Amino acid sequence: MIQAPFEAIAEPGISIFSEIESEVNDLRVERFKKQQQLLDAVIKLKAEEDAKQEVIENTTEDADDSWFDISEGLDKLIQPIKEWSIRMEFQMQKLVAELIEFCCLSILRICVYLIFFIQKIWAYILIILGPIAVGMALIPGFENSLYSWVSKFININLYTFVAYTIINIGQQLIASGYT
Repeated sequence: MIQAPFEAIAEPGISIFSEIESEVNDLRVERFKKQQQLLDAVIKLKAEEDAKQEVIENTTEDADDSWFDISEGLDKLIQPIKEWSIRMEFQMQKLVAELIEFCCLSILRICVYLIFFIQKIWAYILIILGPIAVGMALIPGFENSLYSWVSKFININLYTFVAYTIINIGQQLIASGYT
């Protein structure tokens, strides 16, 4: 009887969480696509410039004319090698960034799910001890045991609402970061 209103309070938070979660997953996929497009364009441009610069550095003033015939196509041969090396550098940076992002998201979710776990355990303990609190309230000198039990039960049942509120705020921050 006491728990039903708190479950009703948590329902909007649960539905908002599922909506935000799907929105964040869509934004994550879109961010990945845009990030790949940008990286491909930047890597290609930087590789072209590096290949041309290497050819220019290799040509000296005292080189003979035969070198210029070879060097015209040399930058096209060097470009894929430069592109691969730049791509590997970016991939390592991207891997580190994704690892940090995964750790942060995992910590957020683990903390919230830990709150759910603690809430369920305490709720079950309080449900089991509820009849004892009612019985103790009938004994003179222990009148406050029922009030104490009810206040703890209300407090524990508010954890769900608070946890979903926290995770929804975190998901909104993640979504704005992806945007």
